Amino acid sequence: MSSPAPACVHSKAAPAVSTLPEGCWLADGSPIDLQSARRIQLEAAGLLRCLGETVYSYEQGFWRPVTTNALKRQAQEILSRCWSPRHSQGCIFGSHAQVMATVESLKICLGREPLLSVDHRPHVIVFSNGTYDLQQQRLVDHDPDHGATYRLALPFQDAAACPPELERVMERCYLPGAQTIIRAMIRWVVDPSIRYGQCFHLQGSSGSGKGLLIDFLRSLFPPELHGDMLCPSLLSGPEKVHQFILGRRLVVFPDCPTSFKAQKRWNTFYELVENKLVTTRKLHCGEAEQSRRMDCRYILASTGPFISSDGTDGFHRRVRTLCTVPRRGDQDYRLESDLQAPSERYLSIRAEAVSWALRMPVGEVLAVLDGKDPAGLLEDSARDAAVSGDSVSLWADACLIPAAGPDGPDTVVADQDWMEMFEVFKAWCQFTCSPVVPLSNFQGQLRKLLGPTRCLPRSKAPMASTSTGEASLRRNLPKLDAGFQLRPDVLVDQTRLDPRALGNGGLAALAQLPAATRRSDGVDG
Repeated sequence: MSSPAPACVHSKAAPAVSTLPEGCWLADGSPIDLQSARRIQLEAAGLLRCLGETVYSYEQGFWRPVTTNALKRQAQEILSRCWSPRHSQGCIFGSHAQVMATVESLKICLGREPLLSVDHRPHVIVFSNGTYDLQQQRLVDHDPDHGATYRLALPFQDAAACPPELERVMERCYLPGAQTIIRAMIRWVVDPSIRYGQCFHLQGSSGSGKGLLIDFLRSLFPPELHGDMLCPSLLSGPEKVHQFILGRRLVVFPDCPTSFKAQKRWNTFYELVENKLVTTRKLHCGEAEQSRRMDCRYILASTGPFISSDGTDGFHRRVRTLCTVPRRGDQDYRLESDLQAPSERYLSIRAEAVSWALRMPVGEVLAVLDGKDPAGLLEDSARDAAVSGDSVSLWADACLIPAAGPDGPDTVVADQDWMEMFEVFKAWCQFTCSPVVPLSNFQGQLRKLLGPTRCLPRSKAPMASTSTGEASLRRNLPKLDAGFQLRPDVLVDQTRLDPRALGNGGLAALAQLPAATRRSDGVDG
């Protein structure tokens, strides 16, 4: 490539260059990093953009993130072709400092269009044979103006049905009615226009089919777009978000621990699930990048229900739990080989599944995200999670029963009763390796769990009529806990629990009792 030599900015005139070696370009007097950055832009023909610290290159229908090493190699190649008329050798550029300066100058020179902004969320899905417009619900040609930042290496197949290989997994590993949930999950994973705010949790024993579905969902994306982590609590700062989340479209926790001590350890994870603006920062870098949305989906998997020490409602509000069925007989390896093993059907299975999921109406997908599937599986799981979701709930279900005696539901729980319950709770936590909470938290969680029928709030005494028609003074009535007691003989001594005395169904039995009432004279008990 040849071009006329620009006027030199130095006082001493540069020697004339009649011809340039093939592929070289002529340097001028401006900084070499700025020249080479602009040369990269020129040769890219406008198909380079920068968002935050990430440079994107358009190819095959989407804007692909360019790695730092790839940018360095491109800068090195451009600098090696720069011909300087002030030196007899011509090509003298390409030092490490010049390469790094070129990369940084390129990021400054590049604009963000058509990636628009940090809040940009394209309403398209790029396939190998075209771009699926989610608003028009049809396949269109690839176009850089769509602003997509990833591509599924699958062909879109109009009017495709659920592949039989996936159907066999759903029939063998999940309850009847789970197909609607799994179909919505597939669309939720690949469709960036579906709302954020929820994540899915696969719960079941080892070998029951959780991993099959997780591996299938991961295989819908190229390897660089999905990642694995052990526990959401590891997302503890902007460096971890940059390392594990940035650029991913699906992050799974395939063997997540079921016990976590406090909601604050999961705060960053909750913000990511809701797709809020979060700050990222490279490791050992002092300056954080501009806050942005990660546009990533999250799936948890565990062998049992999650147990917290504070009974957090936030966790259960965001998580949709789908349970597997226990494995019957020997493990069926054919399910895995048919669905996962590379074969002639490998791409077709995924293309059919995604195309089938995209034909699911958005309203039905949102209903699943709201926990309202037609078979009621998510609602059942949510009820079970309410009992199993924290150590106080599990203890209450195993250790409490309706109060005995003539007063029954109106039997008052005295301060001495509370202390005895708390001692049993601590012994139970030690026996089950569950997290212990302070007495005040224990009382507050149990009162919230049992509800207003068993735990009457502080209130005023009823208004009494007087002969003069004047209003009588109303006394303040304290809180009243009534109608529940410990199972008999649950403690062997003050610290040891007798497992034989434990039971189950205590919460259900207490829920059947009539609401507790105060005595007519306003004195409790």
